[in-house]
Parts: sequence; structure tokens; C-alpha cells
Amino acid sequence: MKNDLFKSFLNDNIEYSIYTYDALFSLENYINGFQLYGKYTRKDVCRILNWEKNYDSTVYGYKIHRNEVPLFVTYRKENDISLTTQYNDHFINQEEFAWESKAGRRLDSKDVMAIRDANTSGLIISLFIQKSNDEGADFYFMGNVDTVAGSLIQEYKFNDKNKEVPVVHMKFKLQNTVQESLYRYLIDEETDEILNQENTLLDITDNIISNKFEEVAEVVEKQNFIPFYDFYAAAGSFSEMQENKDFDMIKVPAQYSAEQRYFACRVIGESMNRRIENNSICLFKESRGGSRNGKIVLVENYGKNDDDYNSSFTVKTYASEKVASDEGEWQHSLILLKPNSTELRFEDIVLHEKDCENMRIVGEFVTVLKEELFI
Repeated sequence: MKNDLFKSFLNDNIEYSIYTYDALFSLENYINGFQLYGKYTRKDVCRILNWEKNYDSTVYGYKIHRNEVPLFVTYRKENDISLTTQYNDHFINQEEFAWESKAGRRLDSKDVMAIRDANTSGLIISLFIQKSNDEGADFYFMGNVDTVAGSLIQEYKFNDKNKEVPVVHMKFKLQNTVQESLYRYLIDEETDEILNQENTLLDITDNIISNKFEEVAEVVEKQNFIPFYDFYAAAGSFSEMQENKDFDMIKVPAQYSAEQRYFACRVIGESMNRRIENNSICLFKESRGGSRNGKIVLVENYGKNDDDYNSSFTVKTYASEKVASDEGEWQHSLILLKPNSTELRFEDIVLHEKDCENMRIVGEFVTVLKEELFI
């Protein structure tokens, strides 16, 4: 401290730290040691939660310890990671988040039941999200969440050996509505076109669909109206149905809007009855690229009719196999559209590269709509 130059640098550093703390800190957004929307690594979280040691190398997606369970979500998964770690995690809206457990979990698994009962047991669930691995080790703290009662669903996905493994899907209610700018950034509504270029077979026509959705949104006067399509025995393509406005408008809860590219259709048949009952009205969102493995998708397959729909549309679970090209890039070698049914008569739809020229992913399944909610 006898060196005046060192002392001045030290004082300047302290003053700046105090200034930034006062500017950024808000007591109302201070939750269990975390600042809402602040950025933290897994190691930071272990330290702030005062855990007895650093578990950052074993936390991965989540870890239940004492009365806390931090959930870590990478919103945009890399295409070349293991299928069992391509979790189907996504925002439903700014107040609800859909989440998938680790692979190998069932409704009666210990960790699943603990998260299910968190609202009554006092277990604190904290949600941390990063947009992609490009952001390094930091995750945004989105606040604490409550498990939505009755939202747990037993589901199955395919591992790298193309065998089904159990997972559990559930929904969380965020205790703090997500800040608009951060929400838009995380769901990447502005920059998904870049990601679409990485999907070599199926994403060529995604931009066409995006433009059509914008046209549909123009005819919607209120945000809680969305298009309702009837794909049964449909003669035209999805684009033609949009251009000709061959759809009805239905009024649904306000968090779903055509401007956010939601639409609905009736799912016919028993091929997905483990997840979607026959004749259910389902909510879909326009497919914006990225990894689709393990997701339920609405597919338009030109020239091939689905028996349930008597048209070129079908709803199935998406799975793909990839190989490395000579340049070292990952490419689809085989795409499977898999049923998820209690009836064994349904078989996989197998698509090779040449088959994919005549198909596209129209939308990704969000939820089954309860008809009594329609206003």
C-alpha cells in the first residue's frame, strides 16, 4: 500500500466494483443468493448454494442435493451429441417451460417423484438456461419454478443404438415472467435462419414456411387467434392451404398466437396414442430448424399418403442417424418417422436421402389442447 500507483489502481477497482454492484443489484430480483437474469457457471451455483464441495463435473442437466435442485438447460443442442442427451426442453411461453428428465427415468423414479412433489416438499427448483454451447460455461438464472400439477407424462425416445429408453416430460411454471428481450434472445426468433443452413436435407423450405406464417399472422386481429387446419384428405400442400387461407381461426388461451407461429390441427388415428389420443386437437409451432431428434413433428411427405389422414401429412416421432462426410461434417444418412403406439401394427417410416427431397417438417408438437378451453 506504500506504492501510490498501485493504491490508486486498487481504489479505482474497488470504486468501480461498488458502482456496478449498485447499478445492477436489485433486492426484489435477488433470489436465494442469485440475481435474476445474472450469469452463473455450474461451479458458481454450487458455491452460492453453499454445497460442501464442487459438483460441477457431475451436475450436467440437474442434481438434487439437500433441498435444492438446479436445472441446467442448453436451449439449442448440438446436432452431433448423443440422442439421449438431446433433451426436449423449450419455452411454451414466457411463463411456462417444458422440460425432459434424464434418460432412463420413469414416473416412479426417485428424482422424478422428488421434482413432482417439490411444491409441497419444499424442494427449491432453480432454472438456469444458456442459449447454446457457444456461450461457454455461463447460464442465465431464470428464477425458481413450480412443477405444474398433472403435467408429468411418461414418454420414450431413441438412443444412439435406435432402442427406446424411457424419459419423463413435465411442465414448470416460472415464478418470474421472463424478460421480453431475454426471452426473444433465447428462443432465437431472429437468427434461426443461420441454424437452418446446418440441416442438410430438411430445412431448405423452412424459410418458405416462415414467410407463409407471417402472411397468416396478418389476417389475425387479436393475438389469441390461431389457424386451425384440417389435414384429413387434404388435396393441396401446406403452403397452398396457407396461400388460399384454407383454414379456420380458433380462439385459444392468450399465450398461443399466430404471430408466434402457433397453429392447431386435429391428430387422427392410433399411431401416436401413447402420447396423443385419436381425434385430439393439438398445438404445433412452426419448425425453425435445430435438432429434432426425439421430438414429435408434423411432416408433409409429397406423393405418399398417410393411412390415418388419407393425405400427405403425418404426425410421428422424429429420429435420425448421421455419418461424417469426407469434410468431417455431420450429415443425415437415414431419417425415421416412428410411431408411439400401444398397437404393434404401426411401423417406422424409413426415409433415405433421396426420399427427403419430397418432404419437410411443418411443425413441432407443443401440447394437446383441451377443447373446453376454446372460447
